[in-house]
Amino acid sequence: MDQQTEIQTPAPLSELIDEARKKAKGKIIGMVSRVYPAEYGEDEREVKIEVSFDTYLNSRILIGSYLGISLPVSRTLMLSRVKAVTRQDILSISKVPSLFPQENASGIMTPLVITVELLSEEVNGEVV
Repeated sequence: MDQQTEIQTPAPLSELIDEARKKAKGKIIGMVSRVYPAEYGEDEREVKIEVSFDTYLNSRILIGSYLGISLPVSRTLMLSRVKAVTRQDILSISKVPSLFPQENASGIMTPLVITVELLSEEVNGEVV
């Protein structure tokens, strides 16, 4: 596929995503990560959300903060609480040691991964 070919979202899925955005009332801070498995259930209640540095800088995302998650396919809303914030860049991923401390701001201007604990889910107007 060449770079000018754009992957088209199927119309029904596009409508579900638009509906989820409306439920979020336009305040979208990030997306559930594609890098980490998104698994939740009785025993697994954590997901990771990718957030741009600019969004993180302009939002008050603190440990213990509450975030809403809009799930397009199931058409539900989830309440979550921030448990951890992870920042990575190419050096931390590759485990390359720094020879001396860096004062370059680019080291902190990286996307973040927010780990959230899922607390409850709204299904058809009922909180479960």
